[in-house]
Amino acid sequence: MNIESDYLAEEISCLKEILDQGLITQAEFEVVKKSLMGNEIESVISV
Repeated sequence: MNIESDYLAEEISCLKEILDQGLITQAEFEVVKKSLMGNEIESVISV
């Protein structure tokens, strides 16, 4: 894995913990996850 992939995995893991604590809804989780995944794709394309 590269640094960006490691970062993405860590961000999603933290987001999942927040979801598990009930601080965000599943829908909010999906929106943020999709946004993070979109940012990952954009950074790969720009390389």
